[in-house]
Amino acid sequence: MTPEQLEKNRAERRKAFDAAFAEQQGKDLEELDLLEAEHGDERVIRIDLVGWQPGDGAATLVAAKLPRSSEMVFQRFQQKIGGKKATGNTDLDAQDQLARSCLVYPAANSDLLRATLDAAPGILGHVAVQIVNAVQGKAALEGK
Repeated sequence: MTPEQLEKNRAERRKAFDAAFAEQQGKDLEELDLLEAEHGDERVIRIDLVGWQPGDGAATLVAAKLPRSSEMVFQRFQQKIGGKKATGNTDLDAQDQLARSCLVYPAANSDLLRATLDAAPGILGHVAVQIVNAVQGKAALEGK
């Protein structure tokens, strides 16, 4: 194949990818919009997946609701990790439980969630760290 043919093949593949991504992202953003309306725009965090592929059956993003102190979710997490700040060394089980407790999209026990976790196996840990950062507030993020 000539370089021109290869570039044409790549462009066609990218066009198909972009169309599939836009379709799934549209569905995901509809759900995100409903969740933000239900829980509050500032109470829902969004994390985009890296490495999304058409045909995997995965979402393009996940969303989690920030826990309130009355829900005890965050306190259980803190007790499990012994008050340590969430880092890559934090108890992975505690991160998993925090993330699953707060995850609002994709829905728990859904095929979409299973496919998303298969496509991005470390996403729950990332969700947990983002929840910890968000509930600690802006001062903690700025190192104050």
